[in-house]
Amino acid sequence: MVVEDDPPLRASLVATLTSRGYGVAEASTGGAALELADSVEPDVVLLDLGLPDIDGLDVCRHLRMRLSCPIVVVTADISSESTIRLLDAGADDYVAKPYATDVLLARVRVALRHRATTAVVLDDAVLRCGDVTIDVAGHQADVGGTVVDLLPRQFELLVALARNPNRVLTYAALTKAVWGFEAPDDPHKALRTAVSRLRRTLGGGPHRPAIETEHHVGYRFVVKG
Repeated sequence: MVVEDDPPLRASLVATLTSRGYGVAEASTGGAALELADSVEPDVVLLDLGLPDIDGLDVCRHLRMRLSCPIVVVTADISSESTIRLLDAGADDYVAKPYATDVLLARVRVALRHRATTAVVLDDAVLRCGDVTIDVAGHQADVGGTVVDLLPRQFELLVALARNPNRVLTYAALTKAVWGFEAPDDPHKALRTAVSRLRRTLGGGPHRPAIETEHHVGYRFVVKG
C-alpha cells in the first residue's frame, strides 16, 4: 500500500514495485489511505508524511489502529526527535528523502521478512517468538524448552517486546509498559538494567530472539525466521 500525494512520484514508485512483482494499492491523501485500510489487508505500508489533508503522524496512528502490518514512513526529517515521534505513532521503520530506489526496495523486503516472523498468538494469553513461549496469564516463560524464573518487571518487559516483534519500542513506551504510571526516578537506567538481565536470562541460540538496541531511541525484539 503506497500513500503518496505527488502524482509523478507515486506513479514511479508504483511502477517500480509492480515491476518487481508486488501488488500495489495506492492513495494520494490521508483520508483515502484510511478508507483503503478498511478495505484491503496490505503486507506493508509505504507512507509519505507530507499529505495535503491530514497530518502524516495522525495518519500513521490511525493506520496502526487499523492494521498490524509494518509501516515504513518516507520523510525528509530524520532527526532523533522526529524519529521518536514516528516510532511512538506506530511506524516500524523509515526511509529518508531523497532516497535511492534500491534502498527503498531493501526496506520493503526487510519489512516483509519481519511480517513473516511476527509473534504467533496461540490463544488470548500465549505468545511464541522463535523458541520462546510466554504464558501471559500463567506468568511463565519457556525458553528453548526450559521454564525460566523472571522477576515481575522482567516478565512485563518480555511480554511488551514479544507483542511487538521486530518493531522498535521507544524508551518511553517500554517504561510505561513495565512500570505504568509509577516510573522509577531514573527510568533509562532502570530499563537498561532490566534489559541486561533479560538478555542474560534468554541467552542465545539459532531460534532465540535477540534484544537489539536502537541507540537514542529504544529496543527491538528481533525474531529469527
